[in-house]
Amino acid sequence: MFSVYRLSPHTSPAKIEEAISILKTTAGELENTGPRVVTGLRSISEYSFDLMLLYWINPGASRSRTRTAILLGILARFEAAGIELVKAQPMHMKMEKLRSS
Repeated sequence: MFSVYRLSPHTSPAKIEEAISILKTTAGELENTGPRVVTGLRSISEYSFDLMLLYWINPGASRSRTRTAILLGILARFEAAGIELVKAQPMHMKMEKLRSS
């Protein structure tokens, strides 16, 4: 499974490293995931720092339950560490900003 996590542009390099560690640990500690987990800083922009997570779900394991366990684990650990995800704006708000410029 491949996922991208967009961190706030105000995230420090130390918190980015901590977030990468959280992604790797959370996806790798479940019995239902394969031994290989790939994480890293995917891109930097004025809006976010984008981290990627790639992991494999073992054959026969429930994809839905495994993904849910990983996502809830990531959310809980990010919250405990004070790591913020970017808050997305609805498309209509973005269009209004473009029209008013």
